[in-house]
Amino acid sequence: AVVSTQSGHYGRGHCASSVKDIREEAIASIYLLMRQNYESVGSFSRVKIQLTIALSRLRSSDTSLSNDIYLKKSLKTLQKYAENDTELSSTRFPDQVKEVSTNLFMIMRDTVRMKEVKQDKDSAMRVDLMYRIAKGYQNSPALRITWLKSMAEEHKQNDDKCEAAMCYIHAAALISEYMYMVEYHAHMPNGCVAYSNISQNVLQECAVIDDVLKPDEDGMCTGGEFSEKGLEHLLINSAKLFVEANMFENVDEVYKILTDIYKNNNRNEKLGEIHKSLNLAYDRMKNLGRKRVIGSFFRVTFYGEKFGDMNGVSMIYKEKPFTKLPEISQRLQALYGSMYN
Repeated sequence: AVVSTQSGHYGRGHCASSVKDIREEAIASIYLLMRQNYESVGSFSRVKIQLTIALSRLRSSDTSLSNDIYLKKSLKTLQKYAENDTELSSTRFPDQVKEVSTNLFMIMRDTVRMKEVKQDKDSAMRVDLMYRIAKGYQNSPALRITWLKSMAEEHKQNDDKCEAAMCYIHAAALISEYMYMVEYHAHMPNGCVAYSNISQNVLQECAVIDDVLKPDEDGMCTGGEFSEKGLEHLLINSAKLFVEANMFENVDEVYKILTDIYKNNNRNEKLGEIHKSLNLAYDRMKNLGRKRVIGSFFRVTFYGEKFGDMNGVSMIYKEKPFTKLPEISQRLQALYGSMYN
């Protein structure tokens, strides 16, 4: 508890201080906490999680660029401490410290960029930044779920219903993984592997061994979302969106999980609703036949120094069905032409 409180306190304010002495004292204290945890239990997962949470709170309360500069300096100092620590040079500790500081900086950078990219200008770029931020929060389940839900809302506003449903599925898989760690129940999903028939990507939500803490410690996963009711809510939302997106095969897989939950709780009216929905979904799939169209996909690669670290990066853009190459080409030229002259 002492470790969590101290690291959160220093991470939220002192590491972003414009006063060099305060920053150095704060980052030195955090480094000592990491080192102490690593030497005692072979990991500093708790400090890592609390630092991530502290950074998230700092970014939500203060988005000034000056703070970013000071935070970046603090994170570089943290890396230098690990690199110069000869006693632990032969262990994985220096690499883990570097990984943490790099991850925190990327979260900070992408959060700033998110605020710069207008929703009505380049929604695909906004979603990509959200994805990267959510990925940065993989060692903080509650924060990752918050960003997955934000991604789902962004996709819904763009009428990308399948993608929105997948965001809910990832959140459900993450919740299932942590609930499975706490206590096994036969009627509940056995972690994220239960969703692999919907998408193999959900296996990303498996708890990384090095970062595993008991989910019920320090209030990490005790919110309303980490419950049977919270899981049910996500699954229902994803099923509705899969129907609207004409992804009927995924609807069946989602309902298989809900069916086990409803059977265990004798919720017969809900079971009836599921079977009615499945009947309608399969009728619709039969009627559509080969006319079912998901969308048009284009590979877009960014070239040029003006794109910064996006230079040379390729992204897949999903457009409405039957969108032609000249249409997306003209739209992107107009967008980035106005942004970069």
